[in-house]
Amino acid sequence: MAVTTGQTTVGVTAVQIDGNDVNPVTLVVHNLDSTKDLFIGGSNVTTLNGYVINKGEELSIDLPASASIYMVSSGNDHNVSWMRISHY
Repeated sequence: MAVTTGQTTVGVTAVQIDGNDVNPVTLVVHNLDSTKDLFIGGSNVTTLNGYVINKGEELSIDLPASASIYMVSSGNDHNVSWMRISHY
């Protein structure tokens, strides 16, 4: 099992979270901001259609191999941390 972690600054334009993995993974996303909501989804995610991760909360997602998750914020300079756990 491989574990990678990182932090990303996101704004009002969708960005991919840590690329793709050739194996199934668990992705944990933590909204580090205390004032802004974070939204996740596919490449077309917006603040109107994304799944919300509220201020200071985290979400764990099981992803199949090669799946992509994107995120967008309700504002700029939004800090997000993530952890990817590869299942192989």
